Amino acid sequence: MQVRGVPEQGDQLNPRASERVSLFSFTHLLRNQDTDARLLLPRAESYASKPPGVPRVNTTNTSDPSPAVNAPLDCLLLMFLLAKQWLGAWFSLGGLRWAWDGDVAGTKPALGTGTKSHENVTGGFVPHFAIDYAPYVHLYSEEIFLPGDIGEHLEHTIPYLNYTPLTPLDTRQSLTSLSHLNRFGPHVYLTSDDDPETQPPWLRGEHNRPAPIGHGETDVGASTAPGIIIWTEKESNVTDVFYFYFYSFNLGNTVAGWRFGNHVGDWEHTAVRFVNGVPQSIFYSEHSSGAAYEYGAVEKIGIRVRISIPSSHHITLADTVPWIVQPVCYSARGSHANYARPGTHYYAIPFHLLADHTDKGPLWDVTKNSYIYKYDIEHDVLKPSHDTPGAPVDWFHFGGRWGDRMYKAGDRRQWMVAGQYHYVHGPTGPKFKNLARKEICQNEGACVVRSSLTEEAEIPFVTLEGWDGEGAGEWTDLLDEKEKRD
Repeated sequence: MQVRGVPEQGDQLNPRASERVSLFSFTHLLRNQDTDARLLLPRAESYASKPPGVPRVNTTNTSDPSPAVNAPLDCLLLMFLLAKQWLGAWFSLGGLRWAWDGDVAGTKPALGTGTKSHENVTGGFVPHFAIDYAPYVHLYSEEIFLPGDIGEHLEHTIPYLNYTPLTPLDTRQSLTSLSHLNRFGPHVYLTSDDDPETQPPWLRGEHNRPAPIGHGETDVGASTAPGIIIWTEKESNVTDVFYFYFYSFNLGNTVAGWRFGNHVGDWEHTAVRFVNGVPQSIFYSEHSSGAAYEYGAVEKIGIRVRISIPSSHHITLADTVPWIVQPVCYSARGSHANYARPGTHYYAIPFHLLADHTDKGPLWDVTKNSYIYKYDIEHDVLKPSHDTPGAPVDWFHFGGRWGDRMYKAGDRRQWMVAGQYHYVHGPTGPKFKNLARKEICQNEGACVVRSSLTEEAEIPFVTLEGWDGEGAGEWTDLLDEKEKRD
């Protein structure tokens, strides 16, 4: 079978429909569009009980015919799933996992609104070291999907329960009330009201391009899109500081011209672990996994003036205080995966078929514009810092997805090759990135903290991850729905 590729000219998101081909026919996902879209759709009736007055949303089209039974194909699907389970168990011995198994391997925080603070009650001043050592982000030089503003993102999205809108199409959500959607369960998707294929301006974030060098010391790296800085205090004088970067669109990578892993909404982060205020290690998120290094091993630059904390605990610039050099992270083209050095980074599947590309593009400094919070993990309390007392809180507790649900098989924008999809789910938010982690790595299990940047090539399996990004649980969803229907 000849597979015709999709040229990357003009950063196409979608090839012509006539060029869509499935290499594997062991599922009837593309053979019966209505049936399989229904199988991929978790039923609303399976959610927890809803508050009085909230109508039950039925997302099942009862007029559709029952799915045809194809025993050989079902057997092949079952064999695939069993093999995946076996390999997943084997990988877990080394702390690895499939990307489609969720955002974090381990226990996730429960859905709910959390114990939200009033926004005029703060968590105190941010520790000075959280700002002193905040990483810079080098965006890719030709990046077309730039940093996004989470508030603006809500202005262009509508909450859907799977594929059914929960509110009138002209209703918009707010950062101060987003968690009320948790009553509908975890399958709420902030769905774009524009076709992502058209690349509307808000999706590209062009107006959020960081200020270039030459705009003055106080403006270099500033973006109109706020970053998110969250610090958490743990045992043994450990403080983890998380620096989250949001983009309204993730452009997946290509294999033989076929692009996989697009999704609306994209959360990436770096995390620095401090002991007694001294940086010890740093973690770079890469797709559903990442890499950790000793703090001394990573590249640093000295552009940001060191800030001091006088007796008043108010942050001020101090010309007489020595400078501190900050770590650098490199954001990959389109996918925004974070790496510790520029260049080409192969990942995911054998034979180096997928690769991220990073370089020294525009410099983004999230400290110039950010929402800063203290998070009490034990009590699930998020408070804005005294430095940004008006920072909204409620959005943090939203348990759904910050983008569209993966498109149905019959959608012109969707295709599947070898079990991988052109469009996958949008991601969950920062609360679900294992902020309570014991080691600096995001995923529980083996955590290798490398002592040099060159050590990456010596332990390749530690960074392997599934290559469909945030498309969590599609095969598992399919199996679960088949079991429910049988």
